[in-house]
Amino acid sequence: MTGPLGVAVVGVGRWGTTLLRVLGQLEGCRVHYIFDGAQEAGRLAAETLPSVEVATTFDQVLSSDRVQAVLIATPPESHGVLAKQVLEAGKHVFIEKPMATSLADALALERIARKNNCFAMAGHLLRYHAGVAALRHLIVQGKLGHIEWVLSRRIGWRAADRCGPWWSLAPHDLSVLRGALGSEPDQIAATPC
Repeated sequence: MTGPLGVAVVGVGRWGTTLLRVLGQLEGCRVHYIFDGAQEAGRLAAETLPSVEVATTFDQVLSSDRVQAVLIATPPESHGVLAKQVLEAGKHVFIEKPMATSLADALALERIARKNNCFAMAGHLLRYHAGVAALRHLIVQGKLGHIEWVLSRRIGWRAADRCGPWWSLAPHDLSVLRGALGSEPDQIAATPC
């Protein structure tokens, strides 16, 4: 491929608008489409990037030859379904966390991505934070001893998030935990505060 990567952003709520802003600053990509079920949200978001077109349907994004990759920032319960359609259309997909709300759906996305020679990536931004890398370095050096137990407490969850704290916040905590420890947890428990 020559030239910038053609992308579309699906879902331009709180996090989708952040993705859109960052994409607009990257030389290596060009945002061609925005799609949001709430057409007004799409129109408002498009005002930040004048060359972006507001798609009226998801199929318009999927059928566009100008789009090689789609970024999905919709509610978690829609991630697996939308990402599957993107991959089946032969396009790469970046999915805000979580990739899917079941292991079976995530594994299906992996199979489709491999079959169609596409990339599928979940957006776990905290995993790549310098603080997490520093913590991982301390653990690898043995400076923190043998880690037996980790507690993560989330304060300030927004009750307006439809999917609840497990799908809205816990994926970040689990991703950070896995990255810092370099392994899978043996057990996970969640309790309301």
